[in-house]
Amino acid sequence: MALRLARARRWAMLAILGLVVLALFGFGFIWLTPYWIDLVRPAPMPPAVDERHFGDRVLYISPHPDDESLGGGGLIQRLVAQGKQVFVVFMTVGDGYRRAAEEAFHVFPARPADLRRLGALRHGEALAALGRLGVPAENVVFFGFPDGGLSPMWEAHWSDDDPVRGPNGATRVPYPFAYQSDRPYSGSAVVAELEAVLKQFQPTDVIYPDPFDQHPDHLATSAFVVYTLAKLQQDVREWTYLVHRGDYPVPWTYEPKWFLLPPGPLVAVGVHWLAFPLRGEEEAGKYAAISQHVSQVRTIGPFLRAFVRRNDLFGRIDTPVLRSVAGFDPMGAARSGAAAGAPREHTWSFIGSGGSGNRAEPAPLAPYTVVLDAVGDTLQREWEGSADLRAVASVRSGGRWYIGIQTRRRIDSAVSYELHLRLFQKVGVRRVDLAVRGGVPTVLPGSAPSDAIPPGVMIRGDVLWLSFPDAWLADTGSWMVEVQTRVAGHQVDSSPWRIIRLSPK
Repeated sequence: MALRLARARRWAMLAILGLVVLALFGFGFIWLTPYWIDLVRPAPMPPAVDERHFGDRVLYISPHPDDESLGGGGLIQRLVAQGKQVFVVFMTVGDGYRRAAEEAFHVFPARPADLRRLGALRHGEALAALGRLGVPAENVVFFGFPDGGLSPMWEAHWSDDDPVRGPNGATRVPYPFAYQSDRPYSGSAVVAELEAVLKQFQPTDVIYPDPFDQHPDHLATSAFVVYTLAKLQQDVREWTYLVHRGDYPVPWTYEPKWFLLPPGPLVAVGVHWLAFPLRGEEEAGKYAAISQHVSQVRTIGPFLRAFVRRNDLFGRIDTPVLRSVAGFDPMGAARSGAAAGAPREHTWSFIGSGGSGNRAEPAPLAPYTVVLDAVGDTLQREWEGSADLRAVASVRSGGRWYIGIQTRRRIDSAVSYELHLRLFQKVGVRRVDLAVRGGVPTVLPGSAPSDAIPPGVMIRGDVLWLSFPDAWLADTGSWMVEVQTRVAGHQVDSSPWRIIRLSPK
C-alpha cells in the first residue's frame, strides 16, 4: 500500500511538473512571438543606386576575408567592369576562428600556431575571391591585425607599448605578406595604417562596415574608419554595408531570387538604405567569390550563401551639425525650480554643483537629437528597458555644451551609462570617457584628466543630461560620440559611433 502511494505521489509530482513546464513554455511562446516577429520583419525595398553614384577610386574596407564578397561582391564586379579602380583593405586575416582551423587542419584544440596557419590560408582565399571579382592582387592590402582583437584595440589598447595579444598568440603582425609586418597590435597602429592607405590611394568613395553591425570587429572597424577620416578631414563619399546581425539576412539560406532588405529595427535610425541591383552574371560571380573562402564555407556555408541575392545593400549616414540655441539651460532650470509638489517620477533631479534638487520641466530632446539607436533589438535589451538606448542629443547654449542620453524606460540607478567622446582639435584628438551611475559621474581609464567630470548631471524619467564647458569646443572641428549601458559590469547596449560637426561643410 505504502509503495503504491509513493508511486502515485511520484506520478502526481511528475504530472504537475509537466504542466508547469508546458505553462512556462506556452507563456514564453506567447510573450516572445511578437518580439521575434517584429525582429525578423525586414523593411520594404529601399531605393536603388547604381555605379554612377560611385566615383572612379573606391576603397572597400573589410574586417575579415569574406566580408568583401558578402557585402559588396556584386558592386565590386560592376565597378571593375566600368573601368573604375577598386582597392581592398583587410583589417585582419581572420586568424581567430578556431573551429575553421580545426576543420582545415584536423587538429583539436587549435593552437596559436594553427591559427597563424589559418591566417595564411585565408590570405590566399581572399586573393582568389577578389580575383573572381576582377580585383588584381596589387590592389589588395592585408594589415594583419588580430581577428577578435580590434575592439579592445579601439577601446583600451591604444598605445604601441600596450598591445593586444591576439588568439594567434602574437602581439605584433606576424605575416610577411602584411602591409607592415611586425606592427604592434595597437589602436594607434591601426589609425597610422589607415591614414597611409587613404593618403596613398586618395579614394573618391570609402565603403566600410555599418555601425549597427553586431560583430565587435566590424563595429571597431567602422569606428576606426570614421575616426581616421575625421582626423584627416578627407572629403570622400562614405558608404556602409551590413554583415552580422541576428535579423539579417532573412533567412540564413541560399535564396538567389530574393532581395537583401535592411532589418526592420534599422529603418528609422538615421541610415539611408540603398539597394544595388545585380545582373545575373554578377550574382553568379558573387557566389563564385564566396565559394573561394573554402575554410569558411566548410563551417558556415548556409550563412555565407544567404548573401547571394538579387542586390547588394548599402547605407548612407547623415552627419548632424551641432545646434546652438539661446535659452537652453536645463541645469539652471533645475536650480531655479518650478512648482513644488509634483510627482517624483515627473521631476528633474539635479546632482552636482551644489544643486538644490528643485523641480523643473525638461528641455525637449527631439530637436537636438544627433544619434538614433534601434530599440528592443535583442532579448536582453527588450528585458532591460532602462539600458536600451533610444537616442543621443546635443546642443550648445549659454556657454555650456549639453549631451543628453535617452533610454526606452526610466533612467535606473542600477545601470551604468557610459559616454565616450573623441574631440578632433587643431592639435591632436582629445579623449573623454565618463560613466554615470546613480547620478554620479566618474572618469574612466584612458580619459582626459579629472576636469572631464561635468559639473552637473540631470535626470528626468528616461533622459539623462550632462553639461560641459563650451570652451572645450573652441579648437574643435568635429567630434565622435558613443554611449554604452552596462548592468552588473556587462554591456547591454551601445549607440553607433557617430561624427558630429560644429558647422556645415
